Amino acid sequence: VSDAVSDDNDSSSSTDNHERHADNSDRSACHARAALVVKHPAFTRSVSVIIVLSLGVLTANVNYTATACGVHGCERTAEFRFFEVCKYVFLALFTLELLLRLYVARWAFFRGVLNWIDVGVVTFGIVEVAAAIAHVKNLRLLRILRLARLGRSIRLFKTIPTLYTMVKGFAGAMTAMAWGLVLIMGLILVWSTIAVELIRPVNHGITQSGDKDWCPYAFRSVPNATLYFFQTIVGGDSWGACS
Repeated sequence: VSDAVSDDNDSSSSTDNHERHADNSDRSACHARAALVVKHPAFTRSVSVIIVLSLGVLTANVNYTATACGVHGCERTAEFRFFEVCKYVFLALFTLELLLRLYVARWAFFRGVLNWIDVGVVTFGIVEVAAAIAHVKNLRLLRILRLARLGRSIRLFKTIPTLYTMVKGFAGAMTAMAWGLVLIMGLILVWSTIAVELIRPVNHGITQSGDKDWCPYAFRSVPNATLYFFQTIVGGDSWGACS
């Protein structure tokens, strides 16, 4: 009897293991097929085309809102309904594409900066749809949520190799540009200190006249002198007005 019970337990255990192995195999096969779809060049090109179309529709929507709608909103014309339908369709497509890439990459999905941008854009789109359904009257909020869809244009940089190389080069040059700005501001601060120390006594006697109302105060403090030098040297504004 004990041998029969042991045999039954072994058979049930082997059946469970076989079913579990079959489930894992099905999941692995499904994941492999999804990965092939996501990594296929045709999928990337299709997403790029959809992004371009969505940006075109968004541009036309903003232009329509500015020319045909009043300050308090738009009437539900045929053009308005067309833009609304396009918004829902594009949001559904981008949401499905995001979920598919999340399913394929899993936790590695959250390591990419562009993926976080996609998550933010889709989230803003869902909030925009929810606000429209709830009849939110805050038009400024709706406009901000609508403009968030422009974030999808960043995806185009990665699909065009030449443009992506240019963007990466520009991003690498930003560090040198930032340190250059620090150097310029440091030199301006030094010369502002010297100017306040040497020019302030002479400049103090200048009276306000005509367009030179700013000049009597330009060198009365280091922040004023820094602003004056930055305005004239870096900005090129009012060059020689207080000379």
